[in-house]
Amino acid sequence: MRLLFIAGGFTPPGGIESFIYSLLPMLVSRGHSVSLLCWGPHNQLLDEMTRSGVDVRRQPFRWGCRASAPDLVLLARHGMVQVLKHDVVIFTKMPPASLLWSLRRIAGSGKHRPFIYVTAYRPSEIWSPARPAASTLNIFDSIIAQTSGFSEELREYGYRGVVETIPLIPPKPIMPHPFPDGGHCLRLGFLGRLVPQKNLVYLLDAFEHLVAGRAGACSEPVSWELHLFGEGPTKQELESAAAARGLESRVHFHGAVPHDAVAAAIDQCHLFAFSSVSEGQCLAALEILSRGRPIVATPVGAFPEFLTAPELGQLAPPDNAALFAQTLHQVGLHLRQGRLTPLAVQRRFASLFSHDEIIDKYCLLLAGESVGGSLPMNFATPSDSHRHAISGCRTERETS
Repeated sequence: MRLLFIAGGFTPPGGIESFIYSLLPMLVSRGHSVSLLCWGPHNQLLDEMTRSGVDVRRQPFRWGCRASAPDLVLLARHGMVQVLKHDVVIFTKMPPASLLWSLRRIAGSGKHRPFIYVTAYRPSEIWSPARPAASTLNIFDSIIAQTSGFSEELREYGYRGVVETIPLIPPKPIMPHPFPDGGHCLRLGFLGRLVPQKNLVYLLDAFEHLVAGRAGACSEPVSWELHLFGEGPTKQELESAAAARGLESRVHFHGAVPHDAVAAAIDQCHLFAFSSVSEGQCLAALEILSRGRPIVATPVGAFPEFLTAPELGQLAPPDNAALFAQTLHQVGLHLRQGRLTPLAVQRRFASLFSHDEIIDKYCLLLAGESVGGSLPMNFATPSDSHRHAISGCRTERETS
């Protein structure tokens, strides 16, 4: 099977980037021809995928993102040619509608080439208030979403094609490291980009409650540290906010973490927090849980659907720092009392997210492995809903 992945901007670390890095070499190892189109800076993950046999076509041009200039150049230079050389086209980020329609028309030449979209985000969070038109969504023969809630929202948005619910690929668990020996100190971590959507000033507000002892009583004295692993445009703001709260000695900025150092960074902490205002299937959270560390998170993205297991952590309010701090305090108390161990966290995680089973599902859906290398039945020809979407959109365009 010849598979073309169109990733748009590829800037690790990130959930989609790590997903691509995990999946594409696996598809090559199973005998498929795999190409990746992306734009952005040179990086280690692309080199490693190239060495594994993935045909990586990277475009360094990355200026004018708001006007979609990098996507336009990438698809004009490579995409229009490459779609005709492949059997299936998989998108991990949605390009502008005009470019998507152009690719669909080209891909329809001679035979039908299925278009599949893998979205790591809750539709209402990433697309609100400017949602794509239903006719644009229905260009895709299939959309892979990470939770049932994401899938339901796609239907609400008017998508009529095949919807499959599969999580992003989790790390393969190994025996977890014990919690760090911090004495009476609990180390709270965050792993991800320092960007506005992560809402980390709110996390600092909650952390201030913890440090001041306003989150709850404890039978023995406990001190807290906050460790932030990542880089991003809000770093200076966060450093100033920590200083304004008198937290400089307790908040540690570690900077960007290379892909091969993520596990060691996670092992330095007892638990992690995500105070995001929007999320997808947060791959950093899957990495953290696979290392046996619990999470406290706001109820966004996929968190409400897998933090229902008490061993994995708890949800906390998005707009009440005192209650967020109380939740952190409660999980920390469970750690100190031995009611929550790295092995218990990891075992519960593995029961919900099987690395090998999820890989197999992606290979089945994207490459049709279960039917001798041919396409799955529902991808063999354009669906009625897809034909209707194309013809309907043409009518809308012609009459507008």
